[in-house]
Amino acid sequence: MQLFSDHLVVNEREEGLPKVTIYHLPDVGQPLKSLDGGQAVNFSDPSYSVDLLGSEFSSRILRFSYSSMKTPPSVYDYDMKTGISV
Repeated sequence: MQLFSDHLVVNEREEGLPKVTIYHLPDVGQPLKSLDGGQAVNFSDPSYSVDLLGSEFSSRILRFSYSSMKTPPSVYDYDMKTGISV
């Protein structure tokens, strides 16, 4: 897991593949009632490897390394608000 000021990122596995799920956290001072409705980061390759990298607590950017048989090892910045990865 990685905790950000506005998000919680959970790194888990589903059917043997890594899965990254992002949960939006309530504003400061508001209680956390549940973690329903997390948004999974979509990866297009059928088999891949993904590892979370260090990111700043106050940032909305999640940094991770990704590789597959078609994609050489690469580092991506994923905007957790817009869902855009560069």
